[in-house]
Amino acid sequence: MTTKDRVLIRIDHIDAHHFLAIVPAWDPYSRALMPVDLLPNHLSMSLSSGDHVIARVNLGARTSSELNPSDFEEAPEPADLELVD
Repeated sequence: MTTKDRVLIRIDHIDAHHFLAIVPAWDPYSRALMPVDLLPNHLSMSLSSGDHVIARVNLGARTSSELNPSDFEEAPEPADLELVD
């Protein structure tokens, strides 16, 4: 059985049927085409280009088709950083 790691994914483009995802922990320079059906309905209706999600993927994948993403969830907003002088 393949181990899946919980990672941050950037949505590069999304339409009614597919989305292009960047999985920096796997390959920060490649985009993976994934079906929207993988996303929970509440996420697929609210996501747009540039948004982030968290999912479990196979980081040992040799190709994007082997990523086998699952367990998608909304990514939390980045914390505001307070700069100290």
